[in-house]
Amino acid sequence: MLGLTVAHQAGYTVQADVINRGIAYLRSQLRTIKSLEQPYLLNRQAFILYVLARAGESDVSRTVALYDQRQNMALYARAFLAHTLYLIDNGDPRISTILSDINNAAILSATGTHWEESVADSYNWNTDTRTTAIVLSVVSQIDPQNPLNANAVRWLMSNRTDGQLGGNPGNRLDADGSHPLDGSQRRTASQLPVCRRPER
Repeated sequence: MLGLTVAHQAGYTVQADVINRGIAYLRSQLRTIKSLEQPYLLNRQAFILYVLARAGESDVSRTVALYDQRQNMALYARAFLAHTLYLIDNGDPRISTILSDINNAAILSATGTHWEESVADSYNWNTDTRTTAIVLSVVSQIDPQNPLNANAVRWLMSNRTDGQLGGNPGNRLDADGSHPLDGSQRRTASQLPVCRRPER
């Protein structure tokens, strides 16, 4: 759904019913805060809310409720939450609070800056490389003058294998930190929705 939204916003023609069905599915996956008893569930909710916000279908109440649980979330999920809040209201003071947490968690080394999770989130296929890529993607858009951005790029570049992040094509990360073949996206070409290139 995120890929379709980005393609649509870039000018590609994406069938409206495909977008609508994707939004409806994501909404069906949202859960009440009380039912999100494990960190990986909070992390997943953050990503779903982010994708909905990117599609212009923000859920303000659930996003605000998730903010109160941010200390139980992974850094990458907090980054998604910050971006969601930014898309809803770029003047929201809660954004600065999350960015401060992210800045304080940065690890500086001779090869640059990166972020590491205190607890692995294997349920959502996360890695520290993915966390760093997501944090960089979000912070570079919300706080483009942040000095950590350039060093995070340097760290990611130094941790490539055969020109890719993650070590092999099966672990490759897209620019926003997402995996190109996550979950239900592992389908054959004939099952994928049609996107048409924008006319030049």
